[in-house]
Amino acid sequence: MEVNQPMHAYHEPARDIPITRDADVIIAGGGPAGLAAAIAAARNGARTVLLERFGYLGGTAAALCCREGVPPRRLDVARLQGILAAQGAVARR
Repeated sequence: MEVNQPMHAYHEPARDIPITRDADVIIAGGGPAGLAAAIAAARNGARTVLLERFGYLGGTAAALCCREGVPPRRLDVARLQGILAAQGAVARR
C-alpha cells in the first residue's frame, strides 16, 4: 500500500446517538490488561468505563477455564468488581 494512496470511506447519515455515560477513558476488554488499565486509570482520577462483551472478567484465561468445565470463581469476579468500584469505576452487568 502506498503512503499517499487515498482511503476508501463509508458515509453514515447524520443521526442522534444518545450518550449514556460520560468518561475520560474507555477500555475495551476485561482481560488482564484491560483490568490493569481500568484500575490504573481510575486510581489516577479518570472517569473510567471498562467494556466487556462476555459475562465475566479475565479474558482468555477465564474462557479456557469455562471451556474445560471449570467456571470462573464468583468470589474472584466479585473481588475484581469491588476493586474497580473502590477506585471509582462502576461495575455493572
